[in-house]
Amino acid sequence: MIHSGITELHPESGRRCRYTYKDNLRCCGGFTLIEILVAVTISSLVLTGVYGIFTRVSMAEREIRARAECYHHARSIFNRLGKEIGAAVLLADVPESEFKTAEHGELTFTSTSVPGADGSISLQQVHYRVEARENAADENETLKLQRYSTALFSQQGEPQWRRLSSKVVELQWRFHDGTAWIDSWDSDIRKTLPQTVELRLILSCSGHKVESVTAFDLFMAGSS
Repeated sequence: MIHSGITELHPESGRRCRYTYKDNLRCCGGFTLIEILVAVTISSLVLTGVYGIFTRVSMAEREIRARAECYHHARSIFNRLGKEIGAAVLLADVPESEFKTAEHGELTFTSTSVPGADGSISLQQVHYRVEARENAADENETLKLQRYSTALFSQQGEPQWRRLSSKVVELQWRFHDGTAWIDSWDSDIRKTLPQTVELRLILSCSGHKVESVTAFDLFMAGSS
């Protein structure tokens, strides 16, 4: 059916408007309710997608920062341990000289790389350990990696443990005797140093766990 009408120029918009007998005045410059609802729906979908992308990018950035922090922390620990363990010695005629593991990740060894109070290099008995969890069932609870050292021939007083890290979730030592890897070492039994020491660390930074593994060669292995 054809509806006749009159087309006139709208005074405000400057666009042509059509009068018909069936419809009210419809101006070409306006929007219908359906058009507005469609535009709002499309805008909402676009904004939702943009917000999701922004959220994922922010989470990825936080994870990258946390992992970078953990790797930097682990590298600092490895650098210190590498110098001390690499210079470990075992003196056959000195009973105080030893290389042993114990509970809670404790490692005791004699090293020549630790400077004394006056800056001179001397034989030092070095100890590393991690504090046991207060709640043994909570595997996510971080542990404290601690260290202390004393001159080899000095009188042993109360150990003055110093904290190196409070981000440790798990610490594991392994030792290579030239043929195989083993989980513990006792120089009183083996009468020698391991050739290589492997350290596996799991650190937690801002809720993100990062595993790092390194190995240290002992320069004096086999010379005791």
